[in-house]
Amino acid sequence: FNNSRMLENTRSSIFSKILFGQKAEPASNIGNTIVDVRIDLDLQIHYNIHPHVDFRGASFQCAGCSKSVHVPNQHNNHVAKYCEYTGKYFCANCHYDEERILPANVVKKWDFRRCKVCVLAREFLDGIYDKPCIDLHMLSESLSTNSTIQKLLSLRHQLSIQKEFIFTCRASNIPKLMSFVGTDLFLLATEENLYTMMSLELTHNGEFIPKLKEIVTKYTEHITTECEICQAKASVCEGLTNGSCLLKKEDFIFPFQLETTKSCSVCKALFHKACYHDPSNCPRCQRRAEKL
Repeated sequence: FNNSRMLENTRSSIFSKILFGQKAEPASNIGNTIVDVRIDLDLQIHYNIHPHVDFRGASFQCAGCSKSVHVPNQHNNHVAKYCEYTGKYFCANCHYDEERILPANVVKKWDFRRCKVCVLAREFLDGIYDKPCIDLHMLSESLSTNSTIQKLLSLRHQLSIQKEFIFTCRASNIPKLMSFVGTDLFLLATEENLYTMMSLELTHNGEFIPKLKEIVTKYTEHITTECEICQAKASVCEGLTNGSCLLKKEDFIFPFQLETTKSCSVCKALFHKACYHDPSNCPRCQRRAEKL
């Protein structure tokens, strides 16, 4: 009972350190102006259909402060500024030409160029930069063959399976196991499809995948060779139960060994990869069908 409570307290402390996204406050101070606007996570790409609009001699409302701006004809520097995150125009007091990576460009095009955004958008994007709120289930289909993304998803899937071993390990081992991910606690505290903008930028720069691979390797060593509790959760090929195991090996296998094992898509029984093709040749599924 004490171990279970310690484990639950440890997991709770992990989750309490993670924030799943952030919204800008309803009101923000820009200069001496109170801005009443809310900005949320936007995965829509906005295109500026009038990139050279010049509002000289006209009146318009800034999308940030909503104040009317009267722009004199004789100056050329009073041009409305376009925010590529919100898709709206802002006055010079609400838009300082600051640049940030846009989540929409990342999930739609794997594009990490920096774009000009308004002050509120910059504050929002900075606030969620290290928060796990980017869902890679939203990736464009055109990115499905991107080798970098596929490697990232594969490693994260392995880690997601390993979590079930880690969080049911001896409570006294948890602090050490947690230290393997460093500051990237979201890797253990969120669904495998959620990422931070920071982790995606590091992936693009070639820095995150080696780190993730090292984490998976450390957990693999702990589960398969170092920890008797985790080793006890191993399986043998389900094909051995009816003689259909092609390799005829009674070795212990784990579901995160994606290159050499395969789980039944129906009952999740574990096989050597060469021993499973579909549920029709799964002994466990056949046994269950016979009982119906």
